[in-house]
Amino acid sequence: MFRRVPTVALLLALTLSATATALATPASWNRLADGHDGKYSWAVKLGSRSGTSLGREAMAPCLRVAITLHHGRHSLGRSIFRDCAITPATSRRSGPPLLAGGSQLGQSDGAGMTVFGIVSVAAARQVHLIFADGSEATASLKPQQPDSSASRAAGLGDLRYAVLALPGAHCIERMVSRSAGGKTLWEGAPEGHSCSGS
Repeated sequence: MFRRVPTVALLLALTLSATATALATPASWNRLADGHDGKYSWAVKLGSRSGTSLGREAMAPCLRVAITLHHGRHSLGRSIFRDCAITPATSRRSGPPLLAGGSQLGQSDGAGMTVFGIVSVAAARQVHLIFADGSEATASLKPQQPDSSASRAAGLGDLRYAVLALPGAHCIERMVSRSAGGKTLWEGAPEGHSCSGS
């Protein structure tokens, strides 16, 4: 059973990371997944922002995670988290997965919902997550089909994704991405995120 992690304030600030990953807002978002659990609902979307790679215009993948708490018919609480990779999609043949997400707190102590979106390179098939409280989870990385020709041209169609939804508040301390054969492709702390609370 997961226990509450006292670093929710940090999770709620994922979209305000020092790298200013939301330098450019994607013109369109492609839905990867959505779901609901009791009073909570969420949606995870993939987009891209322009950048420069080898002197040419390139596109870097972005993730957007929205978590909504439905208090009543006309009362909502919502948290939106967004992060973009620094490396263009066409260059992401290896390296760390892109992580975005966090927690929407409930009205009582210990309540809430945490949702993470993860995007990784085409060779990855699984991501293993280690949380700040010592608990662990493993998620399969699925292929996705972007809706627009612009997204396909940017190379986003080669990326694979996973969505993890957990009751309560949680922080990912380390990630390990693995190939279909179980080979470790990348291991380390999520880029730009910390569970230290400092």
